[in-house]
Amino acid sequence: MSTWFTETPLWAYFLLAVAALVLGFRFYVTREAKYLYSLPALLALAFGFWLIDYMVETDREQVERKTKELADFAEKGNVDRLLDLFSSRFTSTSFASREVLAAEARKYLVPRQDRRIQFWNVTVKSNANQQEISSRCSVQASGQFGPYRDDQPRLGVLDFTFTKDGDGQWRIRHMRVTDVTGAEITLPR
Repeated sequence: MSTWFTETPLWAYFLLAVAALVLGFRFYVTREAKYLYSLPALLALAFGFWLIDYMVETDREQVERKTKELADFAEKGNVDRLLDLFSSRFTSTSFASREVLAAEARKYLVPRQDRRIQFWNVTVKSNANQQEISSRCSVQASGQFGPYRDDQPRLGVLDFTFTKDGDGQWRIRHMRVTDVTGAEITLPR
C-alpha cells in the first residue's frame, strides 16, 4: 500500500475540506439540501483515511516507534524488551555482538534504578537499497546506571541502521554513539 494513504494523508484531508467548503457554499447560495447530503459522505471518507493511517504501520513508522521504545526500555531497565529491538546480526564499534551488548546492558540498566533517558529529533530515512533504514536522534541521559550515578545530563547523538529480519520486523543492525560534536563515544565497560 502506498504511503500516500498510510502516513498522515494531509493531502486527502485538505481535498475533503475544500470539497466540504464548496458544498457548504453551494448550499448557502442555492439553499438546496442536496449539497448538504454529500457532507456525511465526505466525513466518512475522512474517517476512512484516518482509520487506514491509524491501522497501518509503515516501515518508517515502525523504525521511528522502535527508536523511541529503545529509550523507554533502557530507562526502565527492561533489557529483555530492549534486546528484542536488536537484530541477531548486530555489530558496532563498542559491541562485537548482540550477546555482548546484552551482557553490558544488564550491568548498567538495572531495573528500578532512578535514571532518565530522553530521545528527541528522531529522523528516519530509507537507504538507497531499501534493505536498510537509518534513524538518528539526539539523546540525553542522567541518573543511576548500575554502580554509577551521574545527575549531570549527558548529551549525545545516536545513529542506528535498521534491517528487516526474517520475521518481517525492523531491528537495529548497527549503532553508533557520538557526542554533540560528532566524536564517537565508547560506552563505559
